[in-house]
Amino acid sequence: LGHFDRQSMQIAFAVGVYPSNLITYAGQTAYLMKHPMSNCKSFYCFVPNIAFWPMLIVSTLAAIVASQGLISACFSLIKQFMELDFFPRVRVIHTSREHKGQVYCPEVNYFLMGLCTAVVLGFRDEAALSNAFGVAVIMVMCVTTVLMTLVMLICWGTAWPLALTFLAFFLTIEGSYVSNMMIKVPKGGWLPFLVSIFLAAIMFSW
Repeated sequence: LGHFDRQSMQIAFAVGVYPSNLITYAGQTAYLMKHPMSNCKSFYCFVPNIAFWPMLIVSTLAAIVASQGLISACFSLIKQFMELDFFPRVRVIHTSREHKGQVYCPEVNYFLMGLCTAVVLGFRDEAALSNAFGVAVIMVMCVTTVLMTLVMLICWGTAWPLALTFLAFFLTIEGSYVSNMMIKVPKGGWLPFLVSIFLAAIMFSW
């Protein structure tokens, strides 16, 4: 939110992100239904041969954009942690005169670079990286659902039955994903938990 205004995020999600994800997952699902015994990656296999290289270029560019979003989010989170006195002081550089939330933290940037390099060299396995990513995503979804429920109860004053219905509905869906992803924890899915424990240790001991 510190990098884009509310309207631009609403338009981007409604017009670009959500329809694109829906179409992509629908295409992969259709491919797997037609080729249930296929051993190749559905993301690449469901694309027609003539569109493979353009799709590869677009997906690579999308990965670069996503990584930049992740890095920027880390900068913003560390800044907020320091304001709450939960994190050691690091240098924060404001990169915009108009937007307060656009910041850059050199030390955090170097830490992320080192961590990414160590993970790639340590795993050397696409499947392990995918498992780590999948576990991180689904756990973020669960935590977001719980925190959203607390916001509904504490900040918005939503009635208990409605808030608990919201919690039960989404946790039921997300719980099925969690139960499926837990079997991948020994195969690389342990990495998000290790990073979380490391950061929690810093925050609680600082």
